[in-house]
Amino acid sequence: MARSPTVLKPQDLVVLLKIHLEPADGWTFSGLSETLKISASEVHGALKRAGFAQLYSQTRRQVRLHNLREFLEYGMRYAFPAQPGPMSRGLPTAWSTAPLLGRLGSGAGPMLVWPDPHGDVDGLSIQPLYRTVPHAARQDPRLYEILALLDGLRLGRSRERTIAAEELSRRLIPATSRDIRPVVTVLSMPQKMADRIVALHARGPRSPYESKELEDLVGMLDRGGRLVEEITATDPATKKTITDWARGFLNDPEHTYLLEEHLPRGPGFEARLDLVMSRLTRLSTQR
Repeated sequence: MARSPTVLKPQDLVVLLKIHLEPADGWTFSGLSETLKISASEVHGALKRAGFAQLYSQTRRQVRLHNLREFLEYGMRYAFPAQPGPMSRGLPTAWSTAPLLGRLGSGAGPMLVWPDPHGDVDGLSIQPLYRTVPHAARQDPRLYEILALLDGLRLGRSRERTIAAEELSRRLIPATSRDIRPVVTVLSMPQKMADRIVALHARGPRSPYESKELEDLVGMLDRGGRLVEEITATDPATKKTITDWARGFLNDPEHTYLLEEHLPRGPGFEARLDLVMSRLTRLSTQR
C-alpha cells in the first residue's frame, strides 16, 4: 500500500504563496529554491503535500486559492500558532507593518519582529513560519505583506484576525471573484497620540499624570516601532502638539518614575523602558 504524503508543514504555505504571486508559467523549482532559500527537493515535497491537502493542483500547476484562503483564515492559528518571545532586532510583522499597520495603527499591540540580523527594528520576537521567511520577505514586498498578515491570523484577537482575513482575501482572490468590503478609515498613530495629549491637558493641574491618557501615550511609545518617523512626516499642528508634550514631560523631575509606573510589565521591561525614553528624547528635539 502506497504511503500518503505527510501533513502540511509551515514552509508549504510559503511555497504556495510565492507561486501565487508568480506568473502562471513563470516559476520553476530551481527558481523557487533560490528565492525562498528552500531546497528544490523540499519545494517538490511541499507541493506534493499541498496537493494531497487540496491546496494545489499538480495537473494545472495552480494554487487552489479559495481552499487556501479558507485554510489560512480558519486553521492558521490552530495549525501553526505563534507566541511573542523575548526582545529582538528584526523585521516587523503582523500589526507592526503594512497592511495591518495602516488599518490598526501602531497602537494595535506591541512591536513584533521576525528575528533577523539585517533588521533595524526592536520588538518582541515572533518565530516566522519558516526560518528563511525574513530573507524571502526582503526579496518580494508582496510576499512580505501576505506573510505579515498570516502572523496577524496566528497572533491576533478577534478584531485583528478579522481585518487580517479581509486584507488577505484582497491579495489572494481577484476582485471579480469576491465581494469587496469597504476599507475602514482610521486615525493615524500621530493623530491618536495628539488626541490623547489634548485629553491629558484638559485635566488641568489636578494630577494629570495619574490618568488613562498617560497610560495610553506610554503604550503608544512602547509599541510604535516607527512612531518617531510617522510623527516626523505628519502635519505640523499634530507634530507640534506631540513634540511640545514630549519636551514638557521630560522636564518633569519625576518622568522616569512615571514611565516605570505606566509602562506595562512584561518581557524585556528594562529594554522597552530604554526604547520609550529614547523615542521621547528624539521627539523632544524635533522642531
